[in-house]
Amino acid sequence: EVPGGSIGGPEYIKQERDPYIEGFALWIERFLLQRLNERSYWERRFISLSDTEKEQFTLIENEEQDVGDYGVLYGIGIPKLYTPKEIQAIVRSYFKQDFSKIELVILFGSQKPMSDIDLMVIGKDLKKAEVYKYWLDMYVRSTELFASYMKSFDILTLSAIANGIPIIGSLETLQVLRQQIQTQPITKAAIRYNEGRAIEATENIARGEVYNLRGAFRTIVSSRLQAQALKRSNPYTRIEDIAATYPLEEHITQLMEEYTHGK
Repeated sequence: EVPGGSIGGPEYIKQERDPYIEGFALWIERFLLQRLNERSYWERRFISLSDTEKEQFTLIENEEQDVGDYGVLYGIGIPKLYTPKEIQAIVRSYFKQDFSKIELVILFGSQKPMSDIDLMVIGKDLKKAEVYKYWLDMYVRSTELFASYMKSFDILTLSAIANGIPIIGSLETLQVLRQQIQTQPITKAAIRYNEGRAIEATENIARGEVYNLRGAFRTIVSSRLQAQALKRSNPYTRIEDIAATYPLEEHITQLMEEYTHGK
């Protein structure tokens, strides 16, 4: 039921307006005018905007500076039918002058149009924070940290290597990493890492310090299972391998329901 008993109408639209959507409408207007070489028209249009409208537009403009115009379009919910070049543009917009430090970018995950984009970015002395948006998860790793996670049989890192596509860097580099996964030794440190990863995620949930609750529970379950698999000298190399032998998503759903009811 909506105000006035009917769908639509000025009062309904006024109540339902979202600053992000309003800002996006202005941003897409500028986006199209620039591509039509009508920059002067946009400049006059911008002057005529109210202060609120300018703030809404600036919200999206700041997003554009962070992740580029492709990122803005994907962020609004447009299906992600992207090319490697477009993914590179998102990464370049985010890292700016540090882009040259990047050695490898791996696209992994489901890679479906309505799913989020999962990227693992590896390079020397990368200072930028990781990105967690509903449409983009960008995991930033220094070369040393990436190597450490790989040796620790971190399931997210191994899944990226096993299933991923190189967006920056070569397929040969990825193939070498895949060989290393198959031959690297299992250590007590790797078992401790995975056990500790599950504990850390549990504590983060308890403190309310998670952006993605389902993802945090997935970390808990998959890290525990990886630790057990390492003890059997038969580690998982992909999250899909866990799901093939264990009711992973069902267990995560159960944990989330218990957590919700316990709050």
